[in-house]
Amino acid sequence: MNDTAELLHEGIECYLTYCESHAQSLTTILNKKRMLFYFASWCEQEQLTLLAQIGMVEFERYSLYLCRYRKALDGEPLAHSTRRLRLTAVRECFRRLYCMGILPAHSLAKFELPRVPKSLPKAVFTLEDIEMIIDQVPEYGAKGLRDKALLEVLFATGIRTAELARLNVVDVDMARKLLSVSKGKGKKDRVVPIAERTVLALENYLHLSRPRLLKFEATDALLVSNRGKPYRPEQMSRLVSQYIQRSGTLKLGSCRKFRHAAATLMLENGADIRVIQELLGHEDITTTQIYTRVSPDLLIKTYQATHPAALYGVK
Repeated sequence: MNDTAELLHEGIECYLTYCESHAQSLTTILNKKRMLFYFASWCEQEQLTLLAQIGMVEFERYSLYLCRYRKALDGEPLAHSTRRLRLTAVRECFRRLYCMGILPAHSLAKFELPRVPKSLPKAVFTLEDIEMIIDQVPEYGAKGLRDKALLEVLFATGIRTAELARLNVVDVDMARKLLSVSKGKGKKDRVVPIAERTVLALENYLHLSRPRLLKFEATDALLVSNRGKPYRPEQMSRLVSQYIQRSGTLKLGSCRKFRHAAATLMLENGADIRVIQELLGHEDITTTQIYTRVSPDLLIKTYQATHPAALYGVK
């Protein structure tokens, strides 16, 4: 073993430095750091300070600890997805330390991560819900025009909140009705179409609203806050949640609900699943296929059109 990283905390620092040197996003690195901090804290309680002390047996004990852990706030166990994330972060760290020559073997390679049940998006918005939410936006003033553009882009593209926050003015091609998403999830770029109504909302915002919101600030960001700064994802989530609540719908949520609605409604209208995959920027089509289970209307329509019992009726 490399003498420079025998201690667990030194190995973690080496791994995080590797992540940074390979241009992983700050958000990704901070998430990994948090997950590894949880593991390091457990190891400290178990008096495990050296990398060489941690093998399959110790990692199984950590996995059991996560299964038995109960949150202080509500006494609930950790979600399956949370447990998997914490275990994945540690296993990936040890794999990379092995590849870097810091560990003589990948001691956690045979550990099987817990499977996470595929959960359906809850209470997907209908088209009527979406229109009701957008109708809550004032049709006047700099903020109203900005908020209208934000909601229209969310619905038209199914874009992730973080991707929307990173958009610059030059990413919108009004003439061709296209929007370029740069460095989406997995650092992949994609181009998505936008509707005529979305173009109109963006034009009104860019010509009448954005210059007033910018004041004396200078930024390339497409969407700016009331203070002229680039609009942050958490600000967008709060804003969208407020409009959803004002609409009177009982389906609570924020930006992600627009993403689910866009995919589900396109599927109901006959869009190919691979087209939706491209629109949403999913790397794996199995992630997109979950939307085929969301819509009861689509299920009923497909059943009536394809199942022999429905086609040929009662004898």
